[in-house]
Amino acid sequence: MGKKNNRNTQSQSTSDESNPTKRHCRDEDDLVLNDLDILLKSISDDETTTRRAVDMILGHDVFKTAITESLFPMIEAMQNQISLLTDRIDDMEQYSRRTCLKFSGIPEQQGEDTDKLILNVINKHVLQPVGQTVELHQIGRTHRVNRRVLYPTQNQLPMPRDIIVRFVSYRDRAVVFRNKKNLKLYNSSQKNNRCRVFINEALTKQRAALFKKTRDLVKDHKILSCWTYDGRIMVKTLQENIVQVAHDNELEKFLKLKVNVTGTMLPSVYTGTRSGDRVHRLNASAASFAPLSPSMTSTPVQTK
Repeated sequence: MGKKNNRNTQSQSTSDESNPTKRHCRDEDDLVLNDLDILLKSISDDETTTRRAVDMILGHDVFKTAITESLFPMIEAMQNQISLLTDRIDDMEQYSRRTCLKFSGIPEQQGEDTDKLILNVINKHVLQPVGQTVELHQIGRTHRVNRRVLYPTQNQLPMPRDIIVRFVSYRDRAVVFRNKKNLKLYNSSQKNNRCRVFINEALTKQRAALFKKTRDLVKDHKILSCWTYDGRIMVKTLQENIVQVAHDNELEKFLKLKVNVTGTMLPSVYTGTRSGDRVHRLNASAASFAPLSPSMTSTPVQTK
């Protein structure tokens, strides 16, 4: 069989060489490629001419497709590497905030002492019910974030800026965060919503945006609740399973859910795709969500 294939190949090459038309076409292709190589070398030092040549080459679909296919694996590998490095940087930034908490709603005044403001909130409203206190030496630093609005619009005072608190010890930070639920009594006595105080974890910009999307899912009754735990975003599904969310694409399965006004999930979710008389449905069973260990739960973060 192998000898037969070799004979066929040899006979085909012999026929190509004996065919003047095919031999002439091959010679012309070699000449064109040789001329193209000389042309590219001659314009390699001229930036303007090089750009024009590239535009002309990309104007042909055949060349454009060939170039895209040759560069796609390298571009895809670089994108994956960038995504991996971005996640690692975000993890390191979040870890650097492990001893920090964000206090929202504390009124802002000119020449204020944020250390005293924070100690007043913690000792009078957070830790007083449990008989504990925090001293000044247990706090590393406190400061407002973002720029102050000097000229309010529409005769309305701006919302007070958040205060970032860095504790000296993670244990002190954990005690305050664990008892932040005691602020409910103080907030319920405030008729003005602008005077309510909330304590949240100091998330990175990337995780704060993701947490905002999960809170929107709670408002749309796509999930039961969401909170943060040591910088990790936790979600309680409609099946009361607890899962961790780390990227935007992990929220797509919740966005596709259809629920009624009471927040109860419908038996199935239509994707809007039909094939003949069949309707493709998205299975929304509890098995589609991988639950985490129950030990990873914590008190949900209160949102405004």
